[in-house]
Order: sequence, then structure tokens, then C-alpha cells
Amino acid sequence: QYDYDNCNVVTFFESIAYVIGYWGITQVQTDGKKVCAIDLHGYGYEEAKFVLHYLFTVKSKELKKKMGSRWKIICGKQLGTEPASKKEQQGLKTFVSQHL
Repeated sequence: QYDYDNCNVVTFFESIAYVIGYWGITQVQTDGKKVCAIDLHGYGYEEAKFVLHYLFTVKSKELKKKMGSRWKIICGKQLGTEPASKKEQQGLKTFVSQHL
């Protein structure tokens, strides 16, 4: 329903992406190399869907460089699968799984 490829949408997102962010550091290896993950914690469903679309269509080389062939996506606090707000919502983890 939204045009994620619209140049105005992409340009606006790129202008604010450094502030809101989508990368998370999950650990630092013994050699000092950081292990990155896509961090969607705090994103709503539509925002997460856009960020995934953006990363896979515009930033695929950056994804490969930062995460190699093993990718991790953080969708929340991982305290459980039940969404905190409403029982009828599916939870971001399920939503992201369905859209990949």
C-alpha cells in the first residue's frame, strides 16, 4: 500500500537513518571485530517492513559487509513471544518472519 521505492521516501529515510539507526552490536569477538545485527527493536510493523525493504533493495552490499552470510535481526527484548500491548497483535518477530 506504500511506495517504499519513492525517491522522496528513500531520501528522507536516509537523512534520518543515522539518528534512528537500524544496526546493533550483538557482541565483540576476541579479535575486536564487532558482530552486527539489524536492530528493529522499537520499530512498528510498517516501519520494520520499510527498513527491511530498504536494506535488501538499497543496502544489500552493506548487509553482506557487516554481517557476512549469517544474519541476525533483533525484534524486541526477547522476553517472550506475547506482544506487550494487545493480544490480537502478532508480535514483531512473527511479522518480520512472515515478510522475509
